[in-house]
Amino acid sequence: MKLRLLFTLLVSFSASSVFAQSNCWTNLNSQNSGIPNSQYNVIVELPAGEFLIGSENGLIVYDGQNFNFLSSSDAPLGSKSINTISVIDSNVFIGTDNGYSVVRSSGSAELFLSAFTGLSGDTVSSFVMDTLNRLWIGTEEGVSVKTGLNWQLLTSAVLPSNKVSAMTALTSGKIGVATDLGVAIVEQSSNGTYSATTYTKQNTSNGLLNNNVTAILEDSSENLWVGTQFGISKFDGTTWTKYTVSNTTGLASNDIRGFSETPDGSILVATAFGLTEFDTAGGVTHLYSANGLAENILGDVVYCTADSSVYMVSNNQASGNDNGLHIYNGSSFSNFERENTGMPTNQPLVLAAVDNQMFSGFANGLYERGLGGIAQYSTQNTNLPSNSIRDLSTDDQGNLWALTNSGLSKWDGSTWSNFGSAQGLTSSYFISQAITDSTFIVSNTFSSGVVYYNGASATAYKSFNTTGLATNTHSDFERMPNASAAIATNSGLSVFNGSSFTLYQQSAGLLSNNIKSLKYDWTNNILWLGHNNGAHGLSSMNSVTGTITNYSASSPSAAITDIAIGGTDSVIFFIAGSNYYRFDAKIDSLSVFSSSNTPLTSSVLNDIEYLNEQLWIATGSGLHIADDFERSAVALTIGDPATCDLDSVIIMSLGTYSSIQWNNGSQNTYVALDSTGSASYVAVDANGCTYYSNTKQVTIFENPLADLFLTNDTSFCLGESNTITTWDYFDTYSWNNGNTGDSVYVTDNGQFYLEVMDTNGCFATSDTIQLEVWKPYELDSLCIVTVDSSNHNQLVWNKTTNERTFQYGIYRQNPLTGDMDLIANHPASGVLSVWSDVNSNAGITSTRYAISVIDSCGNESEISPIHKSMHLTINEGINGEVNLIWDGYEGIDIVTYEIWRGSSPKQMFKIDDVPAANFTYTDLNAPVGLLFYKIVVVNPFICNPTVGKTELEDNFGTSESNIVDYALTDNVIIYPNPFQGQTRVVWSNPDLEAYEIRVYDAVGRLVVYEPSITQTYYDLYQNDLPSGVYAIELTNGERLLKTDFIIE
Repeated sequence: MKLRLLFTLLVSFSASSVFAQSNCWTNLNSQNSGIPNSQYNVIVELPAGEFLIGSENGLIVYDGQNFNFLSSSDAPLGSKSINTISVIDSNVFIGTDNGYSVVRSSGSAELFLSAFTGLSGDTVSSFVMDTLNRLWIGTEEGVSVKTGLNWQLLTSAVLPSNKVSAMTALTSGKIGVATDLGVAIVEQSSNGTYSATTYTKQNTSNGLLNNNVTAILEDSSENLWVGTQFGISKFDGTTWTKYTVSNTTGLASNDIRGFSETPDGSILVATAFGLTEFDTAGGVTHLYSANGLAENILGDVVYCTADSSVYMVSNNQASGNDNGLHIYNGSSFSNFERENTGMPTNQPLVLAAVDNQMFSGFANGLYERGLGGIAQYSTQNTNLPSNSIRDLSTDDQGNLWALTNSGLSKWDGSTWSNFGSAQGLTSSYFISQAITDSTFIVSNTFSSGVVYYNGASATAYKSFNTTGLATNTHSDFERMPNASAAIATNSGLSVFNGSSFTLYQQSAGLLSNNIKSLKYDWTNNILWLGHNNGAHGLSSMNSVTGTITNYSASSPSAAITDIAIGGTDSVIFFIAGSNYYRFDAKIDSLSVFSSSNTPLTSSVLNDIEYLNEQLWIATGSGLHIADDFERSAVALTIGDPATCDLDSVIIMSLGTYSSIQWNNGSQNTYVALDSTGSASYVAVDANGCTYYSNTKQVTIFENPLADLFLTNDTSFCLGESNTITTWDYFDTYSWNNGNTGDSVYVTDNGQFYLEVMDTNGCFATSDTIQLEVWKPYELDSLCIVTVDSSNHNQLVWNKTTNERTFQYGIYRQNPLTGDMDLIANHPASGVLSVWSDVNSNAGITSTRYAISVIDSCGNESEISPIHKSMHLTINEGINGEVNLIWDGYEGIDIVTYEIWRGSSPKQMFKIDDVPAANFTYTDLNAPVGLLFYKIVVVNPFICNPTVGKTELEDNFGTSESNIVDYALTDNVIIYPNPFQGQTRVVWSNPDLEAYEIRVYDAVGRLVVYEPSITQTYYDLYQNDLPSGVYAIELTNGERLLKTDFIIE
């Protein structure tokens, strides 16, 4: 299972911390083993049943039997001070005072630091995974929300405070965040922003006891439990309930350290004075030292579903505390405090490796150590015949044999079997070698010869009566293939096959006959021999071919008393005097180590063994362990091992070294990879030990490209739409207008951009697209309405600067309905913005006009403010003066009206001006004869209609009325006026000349025409003429008479 792999990974780190410190040595004695004496802050249960305990000095793994300890020097921890631990999706998240670590179920580990990631701060207090798979990390600098490779930071702009102490995921999908200034319930809106509802002591009725919140939990009934140093506040969504020592029997301390819920809904509370349980029936129970709890000041609590027990850790900062792990099974406590392993003595004599365990023989007992833990075997806890261990060996079945001063004992992993006087053995033996699980040889090393036990009886062999046994003085035995054994003597090598001996001496090729030690290499079928008597060195004999090889060129300074086979082919370790040596037979290289260049604390070297890439040496002052020269170091990823383009991944070394060489040539403590590749290093520590790190693979994903495409142009018509989309597939889409799909539908102006995240967690932001909807240009006004040379109303306006303007709509007021009717369209390009109403007659009436703008989409603006033209009429006063009456101009602010008079339309001069409030003028000095009058106003703002971009210099801002001629001796009378049916028109015509009569309606259409009337009057009939204002003209070719009338 993944969790079992995770536990194995943690234990492997733990083993590293016990066996391999920052240099290549670990000194084990009776004072340096067991769980550390520390303050314990947090405990969490793995689904497989193991427990992780966070302390001020590192991480402890407890599997129900053994404790394994990890510190920051040899595990992927930023600091040894563990603040929080969470198990999320089978991965372990560990928060420390220097960042957080993730130990993944796959076996990899990463360290996250604020200097290299988006982490808000390095003091990490809590972890929560929300329903959208976003990781929330609480720190003393706010909350970091990690989505894939993206980071978002929440600070006091959202939270009550940046200092976050705990968090909990709520059933609603929101996150409860506890700080030192209150609790925030945080949620994310649809546009990606975060907001929070904050609860403090000040804003909650009968609510928080104190703003400094130390623990928070939502239970299965969706109640929120908030712990402070002043008690507990519980919130059910509506009402707050307080629990303190003063109002709750069973709560012995207001200092709340942690919460846990049991399967039946009870709430467990870790306090500064023991454990309190709030059960579902409303009862409150208190457990503390009087009930068997070793330490009352607790740090955290968790309920274990596997064994239905409550697990607590204690956190007493005072000296002399009983901090540790405390387990309550419902009736009693088990307290696990700091324990020494208690090795029986500091002087191991012999060593033997069995599988992954190393056995050490002492003068008063046997000591076993391995990844599974520590064990001691003595006469007090086994049936060993004696605690005095003289020699250790293993047989062909992997059983351990221990030679004591009272016989030989076999350990098969579960029981001991003793061989002594009943098997014909004495207590005088000092060396032994098990051959099979029932046969062995022993010797007292002096003159007793060899004693062989065949499983049923013992037989003694002496040199004087045994062929092949050169002498009775023996220094070492070694098991060999085919149930045989090698015997080292001072007169050669004897090989015993169970019935006879074969002798090998210097004459057969050995370096010397004085052999002190033996070791068989089962991988390469080679027996190694250590010599004395002047020819100090090694020999090897191939047990298959009988070939002997001597290595006298790499001789030690003393006799070789023990040999160990290294983990690498051809590497041999051996003891000679007060030194131990490393010999590489392939390159004939010999290295010497002693107390002068290693941490060895004794010159008495008794035995040497190699196990699991570590060299074990039994000395006069304890058991010493050195890594093999193929030592491993840790290369640790800071942050995610995969990142996106433009970022880099930091790989750092773990440990303290004198020199480091990375595979890219860098000699720093870390490397930054900005492209896909790998990183590893070789390091040397202060003791000259070489370390080879693991290889970290780094993947730099290419950032995605968020290219946008449009279904229309960036500028488009009002009423049309535009769709912005990206053709690539991404995991998430976030538009700046809040949309989360792969496209947006647009009908109005705006700026749009898209943020995307691909399957690798890489983000990209598109370019910003500015969309413009073509809306008709709004005109301020016409410039002016005037009269052209044909007596038609003429409109003048400034063209718009909008190149999309296609044409202008011309509007005229309908005299019957008052509505503004569209009567014409005028092109926007190629012509002046001047238009004459050919269907108008300025001499009959004034008219209101407006214009609109129509773009190339066909969209039309609102009409402009209305302008009304001027219409002038004249009559003669009683005393012959000329009275001018006109309709005032509308559409611009008028200052004055100018009065113009002349003898012809082309020879007119301004004779006066009147204020804008006046619409009449009397010409008291009008000369007799035919006169012409007009009214003129000037727009103070220059109006320049344009063709293209060429401006005309003339000012088109002048408006003129119709020109009226008048003879003082002439007059036209219409009576009745207004009328219905019939009226009579009378004028002076003493010579009965022929007059042409024309009648125009209000829009200038000719409605009555009489070509020749030779009377002084004319009867005008209404006939089909509708009600309205009409103008009548009479002329004889020289004289023009004009007036108006109204049909009711």
